[in-house]
Amino acid sequence: MAQTTVDELKKLAQKETIVFGSNEVLRKLKRGQIKKIFLASNVPADIEEDIRHNAGIAKVEIEVVGMPNDEFGMVFKRVHPVLTMGIAK
Repeated sequence: MAQTTVDELKKLAQKETIVFGSNEVLRKLKRGQIKKIFLASNVPADIEEDIRHNAGIAKVEIEVVGMPNDEFGMVFKRVHPVLTMGIAK
């Protein structure tokens, strides 16, 4: 599957309900409320492992975007870095 571009991420944010942050994404993932997850390229291994484990159980697709967390946050006009983003159901 081709990697999602910045423009595609911006379009998703306009038409989908977006969840930011590892804790919030994991919480909603465990409740079955996430349909896709995007990870920054520099997400810490322990966070990635936890998300991948729970996403595997829930059969939710994960995509690692080709940018670090500071750039990933700027895509969504956040003033802070973003490690994880989920698309809510």
